[in-house]
Formats: sequence, structure tokens, C-alpha cells
Amino acid sequence: RCRLRSEDGETASKACEDSCGNCVEPEIININWTAGFIDPSARSVEVTKGTTLNFRWQGYHNVYKLESRDSFDNCDFSNAVKLTDESPYKYTVELETAYFAC
Repeated sequence: RCRLRSEDGETASKACEDSCGNCVEPEIININWTAGFIDPSARSVEVTKGTTLNFRWQGYHNVYKLESRDSFDNCDFSNAVKLTDESPYKYTVELETAYFAC
């Protein structure tokens, strides 16, 4: 089994090499940020650590990172962190499950 490592110890934004010597580029996923208003299948995505989510939209919207699944389900922004109100916005996934809303 191969493990990921990179020159600077992080896999977030640089090409890295797994322990088998293969070059692995971090994945970038484009997120049509307003598609979830109409298409339920656009409301979630499963990714791995180091993946970059590229949020894109037109018009006025923003991206908040919510505290938990409960906050997401209840549309509770009380402890949310505003990430941006400018498109595009790139977010690199860490270890945790993350919930976003606008």
C-alpha cells in the first residue's frame, strides 16, 4: 500500500509522491455553487484530504463553513465562519467532514 508524501510535507496544493514513487496531483473539483438550489445531487460531494474545492458562481453569493451537520441541517449560521463573498474561491479539504452554505 502506498502512502502520500510531498516535498514540503503537505498534500494540499502541490504535486506529491506516494511511497511507491508515483507522482500524484491533488484533485481539483469545480463546484457550481448555485446548482444545489435546483439539483439535489449537487448538494454533496465526497472527497479525500488534499482535494481542492473550487467554488464558482455568478451574482452575489457567499460561502460559509458551518460548525456541524446539525448546523447544516438546521440552517444555523450562529457559529459559521464566512470564507468569502467573491467567486471563485478555493478551499483545500483537510481531515474533517466539512459543511458549507450560503
